[in-house]
Amino acid sequence: MNTLQALTRQREQKVKEAEGLQTSLAGAVVPIDPGADAVTVAAAGEDRRFLWMLISGAAIVVGFSLLMWVSSHGAQTLAIPDRENPFEAPVIGADLPRPPQDPNHDDERPLAV
Repeated sequence: MNTLQALTRQREQKVKEAEGLQTSLAGAVVPIDPGADAVTVAAAGEDRRFLWMLISGAAIVVGFSLLMWVSSHGAQTLAIPDRENPFEAPVIGADLPRPPQDPNHDDERPLAV
């Protein structure tokens, strides 16, 4: 019990000593007036560069996603064919008149590609 009382007294002395040092420090630190070479700071407000980086990054992601979606669905549009079967290639010279052929000769037309 005696040890506790002694430690309590020491603590109170240290707290008073710290308070005295704090008041002497507050008196010793005095702000000085800015000189001729001082730099002035303009109040520009908060820095919004991080917000603009987030917005531009999201816009890029949305833009490319839209382009990918449009390109993936672009082939599903209805095409108007220029001939009856759009998958059969036209045979060049098929509409020209043909000379008479030998009856034993097999008249084959080229296959559609």
